[in-house]
Amino acid sequence: MRQDVKVKDGALADVVVFIEKIEKGKPFPAGAEETKMVSDNCRFLIDGGPSKAVGVILTKDSGKKGVLKVTNLDADPSDPKTAEGVLHNPHGYDVKGSMNTTIFNKPVPKKGQTLDLEVLARWFKKSESFLKVECDQHNYMNAWALPVDNPYYAIVGDDGSFSIDQVPPGKYTIKAFHPALGFQKGQVEVAANGKATTNFEFSK
Repeated sequence: MRQDVKVKDGALADVVVFIEKIEKGKPFPAGAEETKMVSDNCRFLIDGGPSKAVGVILTKDSGKKGVLKVTNLDADPSDPKTAEGVLHNPHGYDVKGSMNTTIFNKPVPKKGQTLDLEVLARWFKKSESFLKVECDQHNYMNAWALPVDNPYYAIVGDDGSFSIDQVPPGKYTIKAFHPALGFQKGQVEVAANGKATTNFEFSK
């Protein structure tokens, strides 16, 4: 069963926290250019992070070539129709509020097949937009990715905690994103060699 809002002891999971408008600083982590997603038992799962539902995807403004890879792991050998693979059709939307714009729609019919998509300039033109991937064959299969253009982001753990390191001194706008609950915004000031803390509260 899919759970769009996961809360444990007051901590909200599946959230991306990110700092806006940092033009220079640390490099992106190794492998950040590729956002990997798999279909596993008719679920879309984000690979490699603390959340299986939510990840990030690098935009053209990051200076890197962001790529989304969707790999089909599903097959049913007991059914001749699906022995070589369960047909999934990842349909990607650029979502802004109640507006959904299709940015790709391609099938992956065979087990082991990978859909390999480079992030294009026409993706994510609006602020506070994000990627939603839904299977046209199974509409309960969903995953989400927030477009980012700098490496100052974190995906929270199940306990709601996060950490963003090597932030240059300054005052910043920091945001938190949850695909079902939207965006929250705050301000943070980081001193040289110092630490800063912030908290976000989401409501229904």
